[in-house]
Amino acid sequence: MSKSLVKPRDILVTIKDRDAMNVSTMKTIYNARIRNRTKEFAGRTQMQQLLTKLSEHNYIEWHRISGDIVTDLFWTHPINIDILRAFPHVLIMDCTYKTNRYRFPLLQIVGVTYTNMTFSAAYMYMNAEKEDNYTWALTALRSLLDDNCLPGVIVTDQELALMNSITSIFPKARHLLCRWHINKGVLANCKKLFGTLKQWKQFNEDWNTLVGSETEEEYWRCLRQIESKFSEFQKALEYIHENWLNPFKDRFVAAWTDTCMHLGSTTSNRLEIDGVNTLSCGCAIRRTHQLPCAHEIAKYREHGVPIPLDVVHSHWRKLDIINIGNSSHGTTSPGRSQLQRFNMWYEQQDGEKKRQVHMTLEELMNHGSTALTEPKEKLKTKGRPRKVDTSSRRLPSAFEIAEASIALPKNKPKQTSRKPISVRYIYAYREIP
Repeated sequence: MSKSLVKPRDILVTIKDRDAMNVSTMKTIYNARIRNRTKEFAGRTQMQQLLTKLSEHNYIEWHRISGDIVTDLFWTHPINIDILRAFPHVLIMDCTYKTNRYRFPLLQIVGVTYTNMTFSAAYMYMNAEKEDNYTWALTALRSLLDDNCLPGVIVTDQELALMNSITSIFPKARHLLCRWHINKGVLANCKKLFGTLKQWKQFNEDWNTLVGSETEEEYWRCLRQIESKFSEFQKALEYIHENWLNPFKDRFVAAWTDTCMHLGSTTSNRLEIDGVNTLSCGCAIRRTHQLPCAHEIAKYREHGVPIPLDVVHSHWRKLDIINIGNSSHGTTSPGRSQLQRFNMWYEQQDGEKKRQVHMTLEELMNHGSTALTEPKEKLKTKGRPRKVDTSSRRLPSAFEIAEASIALPKNKPKQTSRKPISVRYIYAYREIP
């Protein structure tokens, strides 16, 4: 059950249900898990165990080191790469936090299949969210892709380091910003500037209308309307202008984003995909999905002919994960000439260099022999020593605190002797009427 990620308390409940006379305790479960883990590691370090498991399951893995400490780790599976080569049109990239004891951000890259399902393309642990880290990760991903199956659209949040890396590694890809993150940023920074909840809701509705503008003329008209209606809230207007509209409107406003095939992926959250109103055609679905739009279908129906397959993009007609094309960028095995160059170079090296080569080759053939070590756990050193925070539960975001404040009662109760509720846990009270 531990291998199936069942929690210790659930394991104990299951044992008690099966045998009411069993006298096991939580300590019994913990001791058994430790014994099994020690036996599984067989004297290997954590890094040796990780590299061994990745090799056993045929994962593709690259890492960077500082001394003997691993600083960045990229991994993916050949099946994931096969799917990515078959459906490379849209990639979505986002980082998540508090997933490990080292506090390394986890970069996840996913794509979209012809059935509109999400698949994982690659993962990476990074020691920092800097352009160098992102560039190294995207370079590793690029080396696995053929020249004929590069992404056409990449969706991210406003991570400037990642945006710069995308521009350098995938210069031909269209970069879009996640509308969900933008809307939550507007919520966190603008809601507090309005005096009443009604004013904020009206501003938020007009903002969403602006973002969904289907033409540039409609966009400028909606913008003038917002500026006129909310002229007394200059700080809110300055925020949306300086942080979003002026530098990035072409990356998230529909009038510009709907000119490319993004398959409806306007957010990095695959659970929130904008729909298309076929009643007012505008040919949006033709541009964003490369599918016949409403007026095209009407013509076919008028003439009584079926929809030709060639008017549907190949992304939707692909029923396999076989890559189209003969290019094999980054996937060919070293040829005889490369091995000859290596032999010539090797014979020219001194004894110490040859020893390092032997160690590297041994690590490639036997990951359990690696001298690499995992990073040190990141602990807080300021203030009074306290219990180490090993929780993977994330802290509430700024927009969650802003949303929770909507549910709090306006008339505060009288002060009591109890300690005030910490803002850190305010999200737990969202449902208070």
